[in-house]
Amino acid sequence: MDQQPMPIEPGNIPPPPRPSAPPLTGGTPDIKIRTMEEDVARATAGREIGEAPPATAFAPDEPLFRPEDIGGMAGPVVDDAAPKSKLFLYAGISVGVLAVLAIGYFVVYPLLTAPEEAVGEPVPIGTATPAVPLSQPATASAFFKTPPAAVASASVSSASAADITAALTREGASTLAHGSLKEVVITANGVRLTSQNILESFLGTASLDNQFDAGAAVLLYYDAAGAWPVYVLSLQSGVAGIAAFQSLRSAESALSINLPRFYISNPGAFGPFRDGTAGVIQTRYAIGSAEGASFNYAAVGNFVILSTSFSGFKAALGVL
Repeated sequence: MDQQPMPIEPGNIPPPPRPSAPPLTGGTPDIKIRTMEEDVARATAGREIGEAPPATAFAPDEPLFRPEDIGGMAGPVVDDAAPKSKLFLYAGISVGVLAVLAIGYFVVYPLLTAPEEAVGEPVPIGTATPAVPLSQPATASAFFKTPPAAVASASVSSASAADITAALTREGASTLAHGSLKEVVITANGVRLTSQNILESFLGTASLDNQFDAGAAVLLYYDAAGAWPVYVLSLQSGVAGIAAFQSLRSAESALSINLPRFYISNPGAFGPFRDGTAGVIQTRYAIGSAEGASFNYAAVGNFVILSTSFSGFKAALGVL
């Protein structure tokens, strides 16, 4: 009896039949186990995994596998990173060297060569720095209402009468119009001549110093007979001219002995001091035997005039 096929219900489809395996022949099959070492060796030789090794033997000189050779990109490998890294290294070294040189030149060198600053005592905050006193008194020319015709300077090693007279002798050798006055600014060791220097050097006494301040002027009066020294001494503030005049009169004995010191040429012998006048000015004078030699002194305002000639005395009165 013919069998009718059974109806196939949906969802109940039977699996397809399995192919039958061929019968085993030739004994035990040769099963080889693939290892990782063999796969690496095949990859290194450029073969696919599982591909049989080529029939030719491995050549020692054959280039090794490079990843860049895959896909037909054969050729030597150029390492672009190495030159760039070296370039950056050299540039960094150069910048570092330049920085060190710049620091040495602009920072270290000025510190080593800078001059040492003088270190003084600190000045307290809020304390005014005292003024440095002048080494010389006020300019003698301020004494004069009318400036002398000429001004000269002379430097001496000491304020002795001999040095002062020698300086005036040298200056008196120059010519000037007759009847003219020249101021000679004398400094002894860089310090201007004072009233005290003149009185002590020419009178040999300091008894009058307390009546005079430092201000003094030395003049030369020129006439046909030569040059005649004239000394203008400034009185201390509050000292009356008549008091200074009387003090000089009391010192006439010492003054008479030293009169030749005031002259730059020999005045000869002197007579006694006498009273005199020059206009309304009271004077005392002594006449020398040499022509033109007449020593006069007087107090005029805040000054005392000592002159080696009467003409020079009157000329000094005209400029005070």
